[in-house]
Amino acid sequence: MSFNHLIGTLDVTGVDALARIDSFAGDPIRFDKVEIVHATFEARMAESLAALPPALHPSIPGHISLLIVRCADSLLGPFSLAQVRIGCRAGIKPRGFCLGAVTDSAVVADALSSRWGFRCRFGAIALSKRYHRVSVHAEL
Repeated sequence: MSFNHLIGTLDVTGVDALARIDSFAGDPIRFDKVEIVHATFEARMAESLAALPPALHPSIPGHISLLIVRCADSLLGPFSLAQVRIGCRAGIKPRGFCLGAVTDSAVVADALSSRWGFRCRFGAIALSKRYHRVSVHAEL
C-alpha cells in the first residue's frame, strides 16, 4: 500500500543540529514564575518541506513559530530561551521542529542538550513588555 502524504525533504546526514542525550536519569525540574510569548507566521510550503526531515509531515498551511520563555526561578537558575520552529506533524499530532534556539544561561544550554537532546546556543535575549506590545530580541 502506498500513501501520497507530503513529507519533509531535509537531508539529515551530516547535520550537526542534533544533540546527544547523556542520560534520561534525574529528578524532575520545576520551573516557576514563567512567562511565555508564542507567535506564528505562515510560511511557503516549499520552505517548510525543505526544513523538515523525512520523518515529519509539514503542517498545512506551512508555518513558522517563535517561542520565547522567560523563567524567573528554577533549579537551573533564572533564564530566557528563544526558539524558531517550523510547524509539522508526527503522524496526526501537531509539533514544532526546532530550527534554532538561544538561551542566556550556559547551565540551561548544557542541561537541555545532555538531558533532553535539545541543542541550544548561548546568547543574549531581551524581552520587553508594554501595555500595547511585546518585543523580543535574541542574539548569538
